Amino acid sequence: MASDGPDKTEFLCRLGHEMKTVIASLSGALEVLRGRYRNKLGSVEKALFDVSEKDAMRLAKLANNLLDFAHKPTGAPPPVKSRRVVLKNSLDTSLAMLKYAFRERDMSSLEISLPRGLAVRADPEQLVQIFTNLIENAVKYTPPDRKIGVFAKRERSNVLVCVWDEGIGISAQNRRKIFKRFYRVNPAGSKGSGIGLSVVKWIIERQGGKIWVESRLGKGSKFYFTLTGEKKWRKQRISWMRHWKRADCRKILSGDRFSFSVFIK
Repeated sequence: MASDGPDKTEFLCRLGHEMKTVIASLSGALEVLRGRYRNKLGSVEKALFDVSEKDAMRLAKLANNLLDFAHKPTGAPPPVKSRRVVLKNSLDTSLAMLKYAFRERDMSSLEISLPRGLAVRADPEQLVQIFTNLIENAVKYTPPDRKIGVFAKRERSNVLVCVWDEGIGISAQNRRKIFKRFYRVNPAGSKGSGIGLSVVKWIIERQGGKIWVESRLGKGSKFYFTLTGEKKWRKQRISWMRHWKRADCRKILSGDRFSFSVFIK
């Protein structure tokens, strides 16, 4: 697969679609079985279900990456249809998908700082994919006793988002290559396919944005990306509090901004 071509594209498309069909069947079967035997499962059986569901989600992500990669253009990114998406809603969905990744690394929280109601023009599913990939990488390369987080702010007509961590960091040499297809910082020890960040970059550029990374070895990394901002939200003068699905949260209000830590169960 050293060069792009119709044969490679067709192969990846067929492989991705076949994988999605099988994964959907497996996920549906797991959901039915868990619902039917929920009250009859012991700790070992529950753990096996958790592992199976986690692996099914990983395969689904890989299948989506393959399909995105197969259609990835070699020239300028084409325009895409998009709609108004509230950042926090996409983040909710992404965190629900990543609860097993947090559990595996024995990490229990994520620091979040977002302006209330901040929205962008984007493809909702692809925005979830961006968050999922960047946060999963942060979890993977950050020790359990250090922090990871997400913040966003409006910059004129755009919205700037940052997924940051206090992990191992990335060398200057690797930062120059990290968005290339199939590139892995540590091929021997990495479980990834090497296309995740390449796909994220392509998705963001398709929607008129850009992505870059700032990092220091031993200090952590900050992945920034921009998207077109939605019309300015109205200020709300009400006390806001809600429980995240499958998580507890603590919030601190400050003007038009809310900050809180999400505790992953």
